[in-house]
Amino acid sequence: MTPFAQNLIMVKGSVVDSITKTPVDAALLLQDAETLKTIKTGLTDLKGSFTLTAIPAGNYKLSIGAMGYKTRIVPINKIDSGILDLGTVLLAATSTRLKQVEIVATKPLIETTDDKIIYNAENDAAAKGSNAIDLLRKTPFVTVDGNDNIQLNGQSNFKVLLNGKETSLFALNLKDALKGFPGALVRKIEIITSPSAKYDAEGIGGIINIITDKKIAGSNGSVSSYYSTLTNYQGSANFNVRTGKIGITSMLSSSGSFSPIQSSTQSNTRTFNGMPYAQRILTGDRAGKNLGTFGTLEISYDIDSVNTLSAYASLGTSSRNSTLNQSINTIVTSDANSGGSLNLITDGGTDTDGFGLDYIKKGKKNKEEEFTVRFNGQLSKSKTITTSFQTGALASLDLMNDNREKNAEYTFQTDYSKPISALQKLETGIKVIARKAVSDYESLFRTNTADPYLPNPANTNNFRYRQHVYSAYASYNFKLGSYALRAGIRTEYTAVEGNFITTSKPITQSYTNFIPNLQATYKWNDKLSSVLSYTIRLQRPSITNLNPFIYNTDPLNITFGNPNLGAQTFHNVNLQTRFIKGNTFAGLTLYGSLSNNMISQYALFDPSTGVTSTTSGNIGKEKQISVIMSFSTKINKLNFGLNSIVRYNSVQTNSGLPVLQEGFSGNLFFNGNYKLNNWFNLSGSGGFLKQSYSVLGRGGSFIPYQVNVGYTLIKDKLSGTVNFNNFFKKDFNNKTYVQTDAFEQVNSNVSPYRVTYFGLTYKFGRLKENVSRKKGVSNDDLL
Repeated sequence: MTPFAQNLIMVKGSVVDSITKTPVDAALLLQDAETLKTIKTGLTDLKGSFTLTAIPAGNYKLSIGAMGYKTRIVPINKIDSGILDLGTVLLAATSTRLKQVEIVATKPLIETTDDKIIYNAENDAAAKGSNAIDLLRKTPFVTVDGNDNIQLNGQSNFKVLLNGKETSLFALNLKDALKGFPGALVRKIEIITSPSAKYDAEGIGGIINIITDKKIAGSNGSVSSYYSTLTNYQGSANFNVRTGKIGITSMLSSSGSFSPIQSSTQSNTRTFNGMPYAQRILTGDRAGKNLGTFGTLEISYDIDSVNTLSAYASLGTSSRNSTLNQSINTIVTSDANSGGSLNLITDGGTDTDGFGLDYIKKGKKNKEEEFTVRFNGQLSKSKTITTSFQTGALASLDLMNDNREKNAEYTFQTDYSKPISALQKLETGIKVIARKAVSDYESLFRTNTADPYLPNPANTNNFRYRQHVYSAYASYNFKLGSYALRAGIRTEYTAVEGNFITTSKPITQSYTNFIPNLQATYKWNDKLSSVLSYTIRLQRPSITNLNPFIYNTDPLNITFGNPNLGAQTFHNVNLQTRFIKGNTFAGLTLYGSLSNNMISQYALFDPSTGVTSTTSGNIGKEKQISVIMSFSTKINKLNFGLNSIVRYNSVQTNSGLPVLQEGFSGNLFFNGNYKLNNWFNLSGSGGFLKQSYSVLGRGGSFIPYQVNVGYTLIKDKLSGTVNFNNFFKKDFNNKTYVQTDAFEQVNSNVSPYRVTYFGLTYKFGRLKENVSRKKGVSNDDLL
């Protein structure tokens, strides 16, 4: 057992051939001498040298192996000094060098560091037949409801990265992208609930970083697909190769549905003063389908043992269309009703492009020293055309809306990390994000289907929006006895320029945010630790919140953005206690948050026209206290876990909008996996969810569940899955509620709930693990 000590040690040395004395490309595995738990892994550099840092004093064994050589075991006993130099380690060649020497260590399903919780998906037998959404259900402090809505640390505002990088794959449509991302590609998922000052201040809940199997030498790949009883499909392929100093990673994925997905909707609006109607009920059927394709390519080049250069690019496209036919029953008075209809057709699509270049330089004497320069660009353009025709007593109008948007984001970032000693580390850096958004929108109308459409000047314009964010940070990490401490400060200056070209109405904003970041980790023993942190997080308004274009397909229910929105700030306090022993992990978090300038949607009802207007504003404050629990364990062949939240939140508006919503909400989700034998496994998940309160009102509650049967054949190369979702209930009725002093509205959407998925994955190639030096740009704020 490795006790936690006040001092950390560094182990270094070099590995050479016992006869030729030439450097050997070797792999290193440091394990606890008693429990055989993996503490560190690494590789030698081109000169055969290695350095393993930040190791608690203890008793270990170091396994050193290489292809064609006998594995060497070096015992390491407890020492008091800071550096252990093993000198030159000789490896003896085996009788034949055609056989590969492998050092195999099984990581636990859950691991922790001072600032991360890691779910090792590669050690989950069910992961090969799953998608990324399924894997997130098993990740600590992450919850996924029956509609695949994700929360991290109880928050729906967070950032998802792919191999540490911002990617348009997840910016396009997060739920669809994760559902179409094969679990067979995921090596691990990192969770950061309290990001350091190094990360952007935006992303309230934290960061989810999905790591794919890229640290390789050799070549491999996979192809996978799934199909559902709702005609949803997904197909993907990836290929990785590394030879010498060059590595190439590629992926292509396509998903959608062969036929439209059917659902039904109802909206019931009741006024409290009976003006201009007492009640209005819209009931109808919707049919819609989405198609999407996404591909990535990355090429890396190891200039030498300490310098790496990598370039990457991505392309994506999606299309969507839906039709909605509704009947309208308007109750004008208690004895006078009026019928009508509302037919809506939506057609649109989005194209995305991404590219980047990374340069990373490691220290020659200490690989923990690192200097990086990164550039990243993300481009997208989309169009949405909606046509609607409404008849009835209060409105009879044929509308067409054409909204086209372009977004560009360019990021330059440089970071420097310097270990001052085995117990201290300094990080600093600067970052510039330049964003440009354009919305060219036009609204047309006609009162007779035989007439041509006429423009509506009040809802036609060209909106230009620029946002520049300049930031700098410094973070100091140090050990003090049983404490690991982090103190950091980040400064972000935001400059905003907006303009309505047609009407020449400029918008100018600028603000500076100072973001303190404090964290203290106390290790009670080698199994139990507590983390206390405080920071300020930001939520800047997105282009959707800002765009003043009026979505008026239903003239009596309109939605539009607010170009005068400012950023929202959150004061966050976390107290998290973690217990980990072998394959058992338990975590308990007490989370508190306060915001006095909350960005929120709100609704206004005009009794003279009957129009309900929904927009956003910095209109109030929110208080939240949550208790978040996470647990996972392995008992023989059974992996079991749960994630749970109990939340009390209060939202209160000002500026003439006296609304107070408060109450308890939360969820409880279970997941499990049982390995029946070497070929088959059984897994499942399910739980209960009650949505939290917002200014618009309360959300509904529901109980999702799913069972999965998976198998692996041909030496784990071929895997398949059959997934049964919500098999006791055909449809799901998702209700939302809006209530003010003037009216109340209940919206209901009934969509297919019972569905079965069939999936297949085939992996090919052979790999030897390598150490990647690439990290990439990560914009941890949102647009």
